[in-house]
Amino acid sequence: MRYRTINIILIVTNVIALLIIAQIIFDLTPLNPFDYDSERIKEVNDLTLGFSLGYIVSSLFYLFGTVIPHELNKTRVQKIVSPYLSDIHNRLYITQLFFKDKFNCQSINSISTQNLQSLKSLSNSTMTFSYQEKNGNKYQTVSNSALTEVDFFEDERDLVLNNIDTILATPFLSGLNDNLIFTLTRLRTEMFYVGVTRYVEFKNSSVPFTYKDFEKYVEEHFSLINDFMKDTEYLKKQLTIKDLK
Repeated sequence: MRYRTINIILIVTNVIALLIIAQIIFDLTPLNPFDYDSERIKEVNDLTLGFSLGYIVSSLFYLFGTVIPHELNKTRVQKIVSPYLSDIHNRLYITQLFFKDKFNCQSINSISTQNLQSLKSLSNSTMTFSYQEKNGNKYQTVSNSALTEVDFFEDERDLVLNNIDTILATPFLSGLNDNLIFTLTRLRTEMFYVGVTRYVEFKNSSVPFTYKDFEKYVEEHFSLINDFMKDTEYLKKQLTIKDLK
């Protein structure tokens, strides 16, 4: 059961407990229909009142001992990891734009599985891919003409993995969304970056190199990027990258 669901249940049950207390104090629900005498009614009311008050007091201990510390910790963790998540968000958005440009698609959403599966290796030739990056109040064109695809994904791998390592090493990481942590862990261990590492090792070699099933890992990588973007959708407003088109 999710933490948020537990809190909602507690709020609802505490409201019910307060209503029961009000009913007893103001005698809104007499027990005469049950043919109880006045002494028996008082015993039942006292028992119910004590239980309801005890439940509310226990909830207050839970509030101050668990909920508030959890929310404070969540805020602290998000403040610590937000710059690293924002860097990953920007870098993976650049990768989405690269795929869009490489496959000549109208938008990122129009990139198909067939497109991704056509990328069976990384090129050692220089790229023509460009995008715009915010500098102050203006956007400037950033060219990758000095990079090869191997260099491009090597830079991505280094930035993403280093930032993920920093994030996952943060104490009390439970303050982050579980889906986001899972996505970060999958990015950290995915085969695509293993393939990139192998291409980097052979980039200065005269011997042609291909990584078996690389197209499957490209597809998986793009899917993980989409998952990460969904998990960090709130970072869109901090994007400093945009498409040239």
